[in-house]
Amino acid sequence: MNVVIYRSRRMPDTYIYIKQSASIEDLPEGLAQKFRNPEPFLELELHAERYLQQADPIKVMTAIETHGYYLQLPPAEKDDVLAD
Repeated sequence: MNVVIYRSRRMPDTYIYIKQSASIEDLPEGLAQKFRNPEPFLELELHAERYLQQADPIKVMTAIETHGYYLQLPPAEKDDVLAD
């Protein structure tokens, strides 16, 4: 699966993974508002054997297939960022 990773300018160490063929404008409205003005960070081919530093690639691919995106939050802030 080819993906594009966007990083948030507002929230440090926060990234959204989407399929390369998808559009960042298709994110759910609440998430798009919190993630405002994301910048492209990296494009890569994602597969089960791919090493990701802070995420399980199978979980990432499953989330993208199910929800259209995968949200990677900083480890210490996972509960706080979405609580607003």
